[in-house]
Amino acid sequence: MEKENKQHTMKKIISLSKQAHKLNKEGHYKSAEDIFKRALNLDDNNVYILVGLGDLNRKIKRFSAAVPFYKKALDIEPANKFALTGLGDAYRGMQNIGTALKVWEQYLSHNENDYKVMTRIADGYRRLGNFEAAQTFYDKALGIKPDDFYALIGLGYIYTKAGQDDKALEYYKKLINLSKKSVVAFTSIANIYRNKKEFKKALAYYERTVEMSPENSHAWNGNFPVTFQSTARSMSGLLQILFYFCKCLRLK
Repeated sequence: MEKENKQHTMKKIISLSKQAHKLNKEGHYKSAEDIFKRALNLDDNNVYILVGLGDLNRKIKRFSAAVPFYKKALDIEPANKFALTGLGDAYRGMQNIGTALKVWEQYLSHNENDYKVMTRIADGYRRLGNFEAAQTFYDKALGIKPDDFYALIGLGYIYTKAGQDDKALEYYKKLINLSKKSVVAFTSIANIYRNKKEFKKALAYYERTVEMSPENSHAWNGNFPVTFQSTARSMSGLLQILFYFCKCLRLK
C-alpha cells in the first residue's frame, strides 16, 4: 500500500511539473509558480521541482529568490548541472560575479568540455578586468567550438582594449565570415578603422551596419565624424554630413 501511495505521489508530481514547465515557457509565471509549489508540497526534496522554481525566479529576474532553490537542489545532488549553471547565472544577475565564477568553475569540474559555460566564465573575468584569465577561457571555448560567437566577440574586445587592433580585427572578421548580419562585428570593425584613421574603410562598415540596423545610434554617430573626415571637401560630402547630423539628432 505504501509503495502504491509513493507511485501515485510521483505520478502527481510529474504531472504537475509538466503543467508548470509548460506555463513557464508560455510566460504564465504566477500560475507556473503556484503549480510548482503544489508539487513541492508533495516532495520538498524533489530536485527537478527545486530547479524548476529556481529557473522560474531567475527568468523573471528574481535572482535572490532563485538562489535558495538551487542551493537546496545542490545539497541533494551536488553535481546537478542545471542547478549549478542556474545558480551561477542567478549570482551573475545579482552582479555577484566573483561568486558566479566559483559556481561555474565548480560546474566545469564535472563537465569539462562545456564551451558555453567557459564563455560565461570568460565574460565574468572580462567584466572584472582580468583579461588574461578571460582570454584563457575564450581560447578553451574556441578549442572546442571554433565558431562560437561569444568567444570570438570576447577576444575581439580584449584585443581592442589591449590596443592590438589588427588582432581584434582578425576575430571580428571571423564573425562576419560566420554571419553577414552581425551588427556588433560590423560596428566594432568600423570603430577600429575610425581610430586608425582609415576613414573610407570605417565608413563602409558603418554604412553596412546602418543597412542592417537603421536605428543603430552607434553606427549613425560613428558615421558622422567619419563622413566629415573623408568627404567634407566636396558638396556631395557636405550634404551627406548634414544628413548624418540630422539622423543623429533624431536618434538622441
